[in-house]
Amino acid sequence: MLLTQLEKPFNKVGYAGQFKYDGERVIAIKKSNEISLINRGNFIKNNQYPEIVEQLKIYKEDFVIDGEVHTNNTFNLLA
Repeated sequence: MLLTQLEKPFNKVGYAGQFKYDGERVIAIKKSNEISLINRGNFIKNNQYPEIVEQLKIYKEDFVIDGEVHTNNTFNLLA
């Protein structure tokens, strides 16, 4: 189905919808106490999301997390 812009929100009995928030897909990798946020273009994004890098430092074990970063004056890491 192709997208169509509406003048007011769609609301019809029998249908459900959800807001779509665009973000940036990243893979967070922690190996030997080094954390890297890598996007789909294989670019390091640590400088763009330093808050996320800092929060991921609390984990002791190495990991790989595939997620999407959504920002709007704050940040959330959705995995």
